[in-house]
Formats: sequence, structure tokens, C-alpha cells
Amino acid sequence: MRGALDAMLTKEDERARTARLFYAKHPTLESRFAVQLTPLHLLLNAVQRGFGLVHSGNVEILVERSQRWGLPALGRVLLSGILNERYLARLRARDGGGAASAADGP
Repeated sequence: MRGALDAMLTKEDERARTARLFYAKHPTLESRFAVQLTPLHLLLNAVQRGFGLVHSGNVEILVERSQRWGLPALGRVLLSGILNERYLARLRARDGGGAASAADGP
């Protein structure tokens, strides 16, 4: 799954790049909400990832466990939290509004 996770993280990098271009063309409050460039979105993502307990280093194990336990939706929620963290970190790095996070990887 590591190769698939890397591909998904790369897709989030591209998503952040295009969101930044969109926001540069349309710098309104509505655009900030559309591209998740708000403190509220950062807080919600932190909650979704268990305030850092779930990260790119352990998400694969947690997804596999959740599938074994018969809770595939939980695995999808955890994985989407990691992907969204990557997106938000790249978006903020491009914005100059924040530091990179642990899920950024190399």
C-alpha cells in the first residue's frame, strides 16, 4: 500500500498547487472556504487525525486493522485525514502561512 499512499500524497500536492492558483485569481472569503485556507479547517483536520496520533507513518497499519475489524469506513476517514493534512500543509507552505507538518514526508 505504500506505493499507493505515495501516489495519493503526490496527488494532494498537485491539488494544493491548483487551489493556490484558484485563490490567487479569486482572493475572497468564499474562495478561502472553498480551498480550505482557514484556521477552522486546520482544527477539523487535527481532530480527524486524533491530534497527531494518526500520521503517514502509521496510517497504513490502522487502515488494515480497521478493515480486519470490519470497519472499512474508519480506515477511509483516517486515510482522508492524512491526505487532507498533506494538502493543507502544502497549501499553507505555498501561502507562506505555516510550517510543513510531519505528514509532508520527503
